[in-house]
Amino acid sequence: MAIYKYLEEIDKQRRQLAANLNTKGVKADEDETLNCLVPKVLQIENNTGTTPKRNLFRYGMPDKYGDTIFTVFQNGIQNLNSYIRNGKKFCCADNQYTISYTQEDFSWDGHVYTASTEPIKVDENTAIVMTYTSGVTEKGEMYLVPADGKSADDTVQNYIYTSIFNGNRYKQKFWWLDCSEFISHLIPCRVPAPGNYYLCWLGRSDNTHPVISDITIIF
Repeated sequence: MAIYKYLEEIDKQRRQLAANLNTKGVKADEDETLNCLVPKVLQIENNTGTTPKRNLFRYGMPDKYGDTIFTVFQNGIQNLNSYIRNGKKFCCADNQYTISYTQEDFSWDGHVYTASTEPIKVDENTAIVMTYTSGVTEKGEMYLVPADGKSADDTVQNYIYTSIFNGNRYKQKFWWLDCSEFISHLIPCRVPAPGNYYLCWLGRSDNTHPVISDITIIF
């Protein structure tokens, strides 16, 4: 991507974040910098009152999410418990059971599709809040896969995996933002019709090498 296109996209993301914050009841101005806007995502919890929220992942809780979060890497499917049992850095006690895309596990620029087997109800008000660190700012990949398309004789993991590559998914607007400390990034869900969907995203062991500590769905 040309530098000017890259800067244009970052500016577009900044203005969109301001609009998303206002939609969720947090006062924000599109002239504010990303450094000012990103921390305001944390204010959503205080401003949404009894609005339902649901965690798809939270660090330090392998017993709860060890079976529901899985990866597809080099055509192999593994859940978090498998990484933990095998002593992998991707999810371990040393990193407080965050999700960490390291070169040690995936070599340079490994493409690791990661998803939850728990479907979420998505409509025009649904948003994803992902808390992470990232080494650089880079356009990411995030998808919502229709849950109703899974056949009874297919596994959820295989259904999500095949859906990503056969086009049975809806791409969401998502960027990794350069941050050495954890930030919470608000991503509004965009689908053609309300329904149940699976969340999937791409983590890479490149210069981004993100570390994810929390994924919360806001309804």
